[in-house]
Amino acid sequence: MKKNMMEKDHFLLNQNFFDDDKLYSPYSSTFKQIRLTMNPIFLLLTCFFLFYGCSPNQNAGATTETTNGIALFIKDSSNQPLPMAKIALFDSTLSSPFATATSDSNGVVQFTLNDSIKDYFIEAIYGADSSAMAWEQFEGDSSIVQVLSSVEIKVAFNTQDTLLLPNSIYLKGTPYQVISTEDGFIFKRAPQGIFEVRTDNDISLGTFEINQSSSFTFNEDALRKTLLLEDFNDGNIQFKYGDKLSASGWYFSSSDDGIWYANENIEWTDPTEEIEHPAQFISENAFEGMSISLHYSTGDSGMLVLGTHLGADSISYDFSEMKAVRLMARGDAIFDVALESNRTVGDNHFPKALWRDTASTEWAEYVFYPGNEIVLPEHQQYTWDEVKQAIGIFSIFINSGSFIEIDQIIIDGINEITLEKPIKLTSEP
Repeated sequence: MKKNMMEKDHFLLNQNFFDDDKLYSPYSSTFKQIRLTMNPIFLLLTCFFLFYGCSPNQNAGATTETTNGIALFIKDSSNQPLPMAKIALFDSTLSSPFATATSDSNGVVQFTLNDSIKDYFIEAIYGADSSAMAWEQFEGDSSIVQVLSSVEIKVAFNTQDTLLLPNSIYLKGTPYQVISTEDGFIFKRAPQGIFEVRTDNDISLGTFEINQSSSFTFNEDALRKTLLLEDFNDGNIQFKYGDKLSASGWYFSSSDDGIWYANENIEWTDPTEEIEHPAQFISENAFEGMSISLHYSTGDSGMLVLGTHLGADSISYDFSEMKAVRLMARGDAIFDVALESNRTVGDNHFPKALWRDTASTEWAEYVFYPGNEIVLPEHQQYTWDEVKQAIGIFSIFINSGSFIEIDQIIIDGINEITLEKPIKLTSEP
């Protein structure tokens, strides 16, 4: 800016001096008078621009916006301006930076923003060996990027089953990814912060606050894809992922002669202020933590249903990689486990894959595998392959007995990452 202003002033002054040749022509008396009148104005403007261009910025750090984009103020660990830091902007693809710059002597760097990009991520690196780093998402309300000493992160797996080992691991929401070496997976230089560590096949190893060089060792269980769908330890009918997935929670319904009981044989049909639901959450004699306990009557031909939408009512998920459904139960019920689509067919029926078993009065694990489902298309019960790409509801249908207690509903072969990828499917099975 200073150079451009000085060049402009220089051009104006030279242009005026160049025009002096015309002022001495026989026809230049009028021009000469104007020339003499304008010179002070040009000089005043020149002084103003030179003074403004050379004045120190008294407002540095007071704003993040410039006329062309944003200004970032790069600080070191002592909160002092950090010059010569290499700054890169990434979009949400995190593939490669679309803009780079180096902080000036005041630790300032400016970027022009692209209106088509909604989310910006900032990487700051200082030192030839990346001895200091920062990574953060630009939120638009803070322009200060503090660069701290970089850390080394080592990840190892305690398993003899090499088929379980990932090819690479990465820090979610960053471009930082490493492949396996003889010493394990090592991030030689990484920024400090809170990061979720994931494998290349989208298994989450956990979220960690990393503020110093760290080593993590995981066992085989961490490498197996499992989704704990529900454990009922919160002691209410909220679905475990309800807040995250905008799901409404567990619901209770009945048909024909089916009756739910609550509070020692008090019949329950609809939520009231006194009795919201028929479920009791027990800790004594529970399988682990808390378990849900349900009492009911099926009458001559009734049925009871405990179910939950896995997300919003119009959302489904691709469960193609599911290996099994497992749950702990005890009671005297014949019960069905179903994974259903959110798409209704006919009179409020949903395409589903359904499995059946009989509960024991002692806690036991019940496992349901794709391929063993009961197929009755006239009752909207299909093969797993026909419905697996659009699952939106988990249900337990109770066909007999008087009570059932349930805990630890687990789905093998998928994990929370599956629930981060909702889909909508409108075609018929």
